[in-house]
Amino acid sequence: MTKHIFASAIFAVVCGLGFAGEPEALKVEPPRPFPELRDVLWFEDFENPGTLFEKGKIVTENSQMPGGHTYELGEADWGRNEKFVWANVPLTRSGAKIPGGMNPNQVMVQFMIWSDDTGEITIKCKHKDGDYEEKARPNKEKMWVPITIKFADMRNKNSMPKAEHVTDWLEILFRPRDKKYPKVYIDDFIITGNAVRPMDVMPRVMLARKAVVELTRTVAKDSFSYSPHTQDLLKSALKSAGVRRKPKHVLVIGSTPGDSDDLVKALSTAAPKIKATGYTFNAATAPDGTAGGLEDMRMLLPYNVQKENPESMLMVLSYADALRPGRPSESVRVVLERALGAGCVPIVVLAPAAPSLGKDEKTKVDAFNTGIVNVCIQLGVMYIDPNAANKSAPEAYDKNELSALGRDGMATVAAQAVRHLELNLFNKK
Repeated sequence: MTKHIFASAIFAVVCGLGFAGEPEALKVEPPRPFPELRDVLWFEDFENPGTLFEKGKIVTENSQMPGGHTYELGEADWGRNEKFVWANVPLTRSGAKIPGGMNPNQVMVQFMIWSDDTGEITIKCKHKDGDYEEKARPNKEKMWVPITIKFADMRNKNSMPKAEHVTDWLEILFRPRDKKYPKVYIDDFIITGNAVRPMDVMPRVMLARKAVVELTRTVAKDSFSYSPHTQDLLKSALKSAGVRRKPKHVLVIGSTPGDSDDLVKALSTAAPKIKATGYTFNAATAPDGTAGGLEDMRMLLPYNVQKENPESMLMVLSYADALRPGRPSESVRVVLERALGAGCVPIVVLAPAAPSLGKDEKTKVDAFNTGIVNVCIQLGVMYIDPNAANKSAPEAYDKNELSALGRDGMATVAAQAVRHLELNLFNKK
């Protein structure tokens, strides 16, 4: 009770910091794979193991460049008679909106294809009210050749592309001339807008791609997520906040007050090991001691931002948070929006999912984490998967929460995430 009264008082005092009332939701524009190339709506070169393409597989065979990767189309169960191979792409998961208000005549699709047989390639786009497609024939076998189509040329019997459509699914289908399954590979899939030809922009894409690879971090590889889209949104949020906080100061809000203190110690130990020097980690506080937990995050964030003036904050969620009634992801959203509005960049640690969880419990934790990830993507907030950080080792968990060993593993990744922000966001003009 004391915490709530104190927090309410502090909340009134710091209204000038941008915490008065509920903050307006940040406007989110469709992401671009390369923020500096606004005409490139979507791009995939299969160098990231987290590709959206389904039904086939990423391979190194027939790569256009030494050590590179391509995508091999998979055999279609439904097309066995004609030996179709195909790929399916849930494009909405990328956040791209195509055409999404753009004139379909100004949208172009291009990719490279290699096949060991001549045949017919079909590009099909599905939206909420229907679908349409366009066909092409690669003119050479066993060579990389480009396929380029204009979005407006897609058709079916009943409809044609309109500016207001948003493509939900993209399909690439190849029907071979001979009645045997062909080997078909695709690469450098690009969609452009504003009547820019993909071939004209590809040299700049290749240069930008190198920078993106250096910037991007994935949960599968690094245990935390960061992308050009994340960076773009964070830059906009910091610009809107108009405040520069104390460099290399990190506010730590653990899942419990005790966890906050322990995590500060773990971070202070982990940071120097990865050459992250000069950082100060401070546990969030309350009137009667250390703060921690989702409720404290909501109530005491304004006070702690004013007191510590942190450049960033680490917000740790728990198994208990995942089982809370109501809509806990909305509580997390409020905290994140308040932090961004005050010029403090948040990093979220997802709830742990111990291997010993029952099916129902795991379902709840997974659903909770999915909701948090969606919020983070919308706001451009970096998130850490503690399960990936600890490779889901049983000893990393204690009573469904992270054990001391699990906390240390997560702290190592958190230190890497903090340093990544420093190098790529705070120190970049």
